[in-house]
Formats: sequence, structure tokens, C-alpha cells
Amino acid sequence: MHVTYDSEADAIYVRLRDGGRGAAKRTVDLGGHRYVNYDAAGNVLGVEFLVVSRGIDLTDVPEAGRVAKALRAIPHPAPA
Repeated sequence: MHVTYDSEADAIYVRLRDGGRGAAKRTVDLGGHRYVNYDAAGNVLGVEFLVVSRGIDLTDVPEAGRVAKALRAIPHPAPA
């Protein structure tokens, strides 16, 4: 797992699996500035959260427990 925080974009990306470059074949918009990337086999590759300074909603996020754990491990303005 790897977390990237971009303060200029006010965004966080949590990579759950390394699918390699171009592996994301489908992105699902969960609403509330939350997006999930899937590979061709339907595996979750990562989750992107935008406008994180307003908070992060993990409702309906696949593998929410793993995502929450990753978010707690990094300093950013929106605790999980």
C-alpha cells in the first residue's frame, strides 16, 4: 500500500495494489469526490479522494479498513 498526498490539489490517492503502468481499466465515481480504480479483472487498484481538507468519507469505499489504516499513517488535514 502506498499513499500520496498532494496539498496543491487537496487530494489523496491510496494505492492498494500495484497493477503497473496503465493497469487501471475502469474508474468508478462513488460521489463526494471519491473515485475507485479497477484493473481488467475487477480488482481494486486504488482510491482517490479530492477536497480532502473537508474530510474523507469512507462509506461504500472498497477495502475501507485498509484505506483507513493507510490514511491514519500519514500527516494530512483530513483524519480518517
